[in-house]
Amino acid sequence: MKKHQKTLLAFAIGLSGLTGLHAQTTCLPDGIKFSSQAQIDAFPVDYPGCTEIGRVYVLEDAFGDITNFNGLNSIEKIEGTLFVLSNAALTDFSGLENLTSIRDSLVVIANGALTSFNGLDNLTEVNVSGTGETIIDGNAVLTDLSSLGNLTTSVGNLVIASNPALETLAGLESVVSLGNGASVGILSIRDNASLTSLGPLINMDQTTIGFMEIRDNINLSICDIEPICAHLENGGPAAIENNAPGCNTPQEVEVACQTVAVDDVGLDGLIQLFPNPTTGLVQIGAPADSAWKVSVRDAMGRMIFQPHEWVDGAIDLSALPAGVYFVEFNDGGQTIGRRIVRQ
Repeated sequence: MKKHQKTLLAFAIGLSGLTGLHAQTTCLPDGIKFSSQAQIDAFPVDYPGCTEIGRVYVLEDAFGDITNFNGLNSIEKIEGTLFVLSNAALTDFSGLENLTSIRDSLVVIANGALTSFNGLDNLTEVNVSGTGETIIDGNAVLTDLSSLGNLTTSVGNLVIASNPALETLAGLESVVSLGNGASVGILSIRDNASLTSLGPLINMDQTTIGFMEIRDNINLSICDIEPICAHLENGGPAAIENNAPGCNTPQEVEVACQTVAVDDVGLDGLIQLFPNPTTGLVQIGAPADSAWKVSVRDAMGRMIFQPHEWVDGAIDLSALPAGVYFVEFNDGGQTIGRRIVRQ
C-alpha cells in the first residue's frame, strides 16, 4: 500500500499508520496528513467518492510543493479540524469549493503566499462540535477574508493575528457568535499592522464574548462597533492597547462609543465632513440655513475647541496631533457628532 494511504493525522504531532477505506462516502475517519501536492492530486483515485473525512492536516515536506487543493474537490464535510500550516506557495483554498462544514476548528497558520480564502465560499459551519475555534495567524500577504462570508455558525474562539497585509475583516459580517452556546468565547485581534477597522464584526452577539483582546494593530482606529461597545459597557474583560488613536485603551473606545450611533451619514445626513481622514482643513457640508455651533473633542472626550459659531464652511485641525477627534454640532435643539481622523 502506498505510503500516503497509511498516513494518520494526530492533529499537530505524532503521526502513525492508517488503513484507507475505499469507494465510500465517508473515508479516513481518523484523518489524514497531506505533505505533498502529489498526495492531494492522488486523493480522488485512492479514495473515490469520498465526501466526508476526519481531520485534515496540510503541512508540506518540501518548500513550495503544495499549491492547491484541487484533488480534494469531492470533500463536503470535515469531521474534525482543517489545519493548514506552513505551505509556502499556497495562495488560496481552490479545490475546496464543495466544503460546507468543519466539525471542529479552522486553523490557518504561517502560509507565506496565502492571499485569500477563495475556495471556501460555500463553507457555512465551523465549530459544529462546540469545541472548535477559528485561528488565522501569521499569513504574511493575506489581504482578503471575503470568501468566509457564508460562515454563519459560532466560530468558537476567533483569533486573527500577525497578518501584516490584512486591511479589512470584510467577509466576517455573518459571524454572529463566539463560544459554543453554553459558554462564551475569546475574541483576539492582534498584531495586524494594516487593519484599520473592526466594522465587519458589527453583527456579533456581544453576550457570547467572554474575553476581548485588541492589541498591537498600529493602524486600527475604529473599534467602536456595537458588540465592542456593549461588552465594555457591561464591564466585560478586555485588553486594548498599542493600536491607533481612538482604539488605544478601553477608555478611548468607550468615548468613541458615545457617538457610535451618529456616523458620517447619520441624522438624515444633515452634517458631512470631508476629506476624512484629513491633514488639517476640513470642509463642512450642511444646510444653507444652518445655525450650528461647533466644538471638537479628542479621543478621551476632552474639549479641544470650545463651542463657537461656524461661519466659513470649514474647520482647521492642522494644529492638532494625529489621532481621532469628534466634531460636535449643536443648533440649540439637537447635537450631531462626527468622527474624523487627523493624519
